Amino acid sequence: MKSKYNFQVQHEDGSVFDMYQMGIWVESFHIYSPNPDRTFLEFPGKHGSYLSASYMKNRKIKISFQVETGSEYELDQLKHSIYNIFYTDQEFIITRDLSPGNILYALQNEEYDFDNITGEDADFNLTLTMADPFVYGQERIGTLADDAGYIDYNGTAETKPAFSFDVLAPITHLDIVSDDGYMRIGDPYTVEETPFEPETIILNDNMNTLTGWGPASSVDGGTVAGQMSVLNSNDFIASDYGSGSAWHGPSVKKSLSQQLQDFKVECYFRQAAYVNPKDTGRVELYLLDINNNVIAKLAMADAWKNMPKNRAEVRLGDTSNNNYMVNTSGKTDTWWNDFQGVIRLERIGTKFFAYVANITRDSASKHFRTWFTGFDDLEGKFQGKVAQVQLHLGCYGTDSAPSQAFQRIKVSKLNQPVTNQVPYIALPGDKIDINFKKSEILINGEERKDLKDFGASFFSFKKGRNNLFILPEGRVSTTVTWREAFK
Repeated sequence: MKSKYNFQVQHEDGSVFDMYQMGIWVESFHIYSPNPDRTFLEFPGKHGSYLSASYMKNRKIKISFQVETGSEYELDQLKHSIYNIFYTDQEFIITRDLSPGNILYALQNEEYDFDNITGEDADFNLTLTMADPFVYGQERIGTLADDAGYIDYNGTAETKPAFSFDVLAPITHLDIVSDDGYMRIGDPYTVEETPFEPETIILNDNMNTLTGWGPASSVDGGTVAGQMSVLNSNDFIASDYGSGSAWHGPSVKKSLSQQLQDFKVECYFRQAAYVNPKDTGRVELYLLDINNNVIAKLAMADAWKNMPKNRAEVRLGDTSNNNYMVNTSGKTDTWWNDFQGVIRLERIGTKFFAYVANITRDSASKHFRTWFTGFDDLEGKFQGKVAQVQLHLGCYGTDSAPSQAFQRIKVSKLNQPVTNQVPYIALPGDKIDINFKKSEILINGEERKDLKDFGASFFSFKKGRNNLFILPEGRVSTTVTWREAFK
């Protein structure tokens, strides 16, 4: 039997926790009334006062629970699972079974504990804070034909929309203009300026064929063995790791159409270092010059015995002359254990930039658990031109390997602007998402708030008609989503 007050909690990473499915009975669920904060002005000789400002302060939710388990151990485990659900660094979403189309945003802001009824059963009360004090209705979706239109909004409080754009033609900027404000990313160009492409794609391999890839002869700390194969026309996997006493596995390489000085290399891959603690594995991409000297290496490896722990590595140079830009497991030992994402390296002049990100496995492809760092090669030690890309999948000794595969390799030449040139910020096929509630700007899932115009704002929809215009015209397809907010 399920409580009529049952609800679900959704975290920022998409994880959903249903109280009923966790064995938690929701005894009561109370949303406190709006908590107004009003400012009044009084004037001599006038009766009463004038209302000069009115705002909604934080609002509260009070919930009562009961739990029944089979042992004191199970109760203790459930208690800490509940702690992890409600203690988060960011707001979580609550969806109630009583009104499944509506959502609330809440945070835990007070401590609580279980009151044991028996050694196996307990009840507890929890008070949550609604820093966003409104209740939101069902998500609504609209499109803007011919880059102009309007949204008729019926909520009793203002709401923040979200815009999604499919890019149809190159753009140097994107404007969303409303009656009360505007959002702009990038820069428009004048009649005296011209747009330019900041990067030229040299290699964009989706791992659907080994044609063009040849055998490699060496890898760091191990031997080349086994066989690289294509899985489902979109992954390079090791169908055979071969054998060896240290690291071993297949390796292939491909020559680029030109040697690159300023470059960007993106390695998309997956590595599930969490299923079996005894697995060891590594995914490595080497950048080579025309003489097979190593210019840099991008890697993710689980090298720990009986412990799942993925460590990212971005190394400039080879094993004897190098600089490690990244050599970490992230903020915790398990941060990247279930990894499906990207490692990127850029070089512009003497400056290097390294980036690591997990990517959500949904249509949003949003980057999370990111790591960014830079290095200035002032001594010029790592300035060789990139001529080849080498891939390697490995395991150690007789250990089994985790599920790991290359999913996409992209290599670009970075172009530097000359006078009166404005760079494109997006090209056909790119996706731009601007979420006004989260103050979030994403291009292909990656945060790009650096592109926001100084005077632009994450404006709100107000009650009534909201006119919208998209610029430049005819270069994006626009979808807008919003939830009506109620007090």
